[in-house]
Amino acid sequence: MARAKLIPPIERRVQFLCDVLNALPGVTTFSSCGGHKHPKIVSQCKESEFFVAFDIEPLRVGWKSLGIITWASHQTSAGQVDVSAWLSGDEPDTLSFEIKGKRWADPDEIAAAICEYVSFTKE
Repeated sequence: MARAKLIPPIERRVQFLCDVLNALPGVTTFSSCGGHKHPKIVSQCKESEFFVAFDIEPLRVGWKSLGIITWASHQTSAGQVDVSAWLSGDEPDTLSFEIKGKRWADPDEIAAAICEYVSFTKE
């Protein structure tokens, strides 16, 4: 009998941001942390930090969503949020991305900026 893989719940601090990112066309989140007072494992960040890792479809819609994410990250919490890329496989076309907040940056502000932009551009 196959065993179901247990997926831990998304931490409350990054839940809204994860929901908004997953609602963007071509974006899929796969890892996140809302910060921990006493991080115990390498995938946990300090209490004053957060991260959300995601993939994008390498199509126009995915690249546009990545642009919106990057724009929103720079509109809020100036200097406290970075969007970065890394190779997630052995080939140059296997990029993954991460939003990382530090110094108490608010992930909800980024999510709200994305919502505002997407709402504004639909009109």
